[in-house]
Amino acid sequence: MRSCKLGFLALLLCITGSLQAAAQDQSLEFQLVGAVPKNNGCSIIIRTTNMLSMDLDKIALEIYIISTTDTFLGFNQFNFPATPSDRFKYAQFTLDKIECGSIGHLDVNSFVECAGKKDYRQMCSDKAQFSSKLKIGFINRPQN
Repeated sequence: MRSCKLGFLALLLCITGSLQAAAQDQSLEFQLVGAVPKNNGCSIIIRTTNMLSMDLDKIALEIYIISTTDTFLGFNQFNFPATPSDRFKYAQFTLDKIECGSIGHLDVNSFVECAGKKDYRQMCSDKAQFSSKLKIGFINRPQN
């Protein structure tokens, strides 16, 4: 009987640990993976990975474009495609009249939208991670 209790406790601890690890791993990742000259501008490619436990039908970010000399070049709203849970999607955005080589970093100002069955904007903001595979930085400015 005692070995059954110990076995049950071990199983319970294992399940609890797995659930805690899964909750900590939840994230919404945005990675800048490409910047290609296009016509009279720059085409930005971002990979979005949804590791949250819900499907996201709408994701929109307000992005500030900052030059290599730290001057403001403009801002855009990037509207991402629907991204199911545990999946990734690529999105391409064109920045008109901005050369790729002049961009120092993209600053995320805010989540304009992040929704599935309901508004998840706060959760998306809390769980968002930004990175770049390029010389162009991709960062999130904390909101006050």
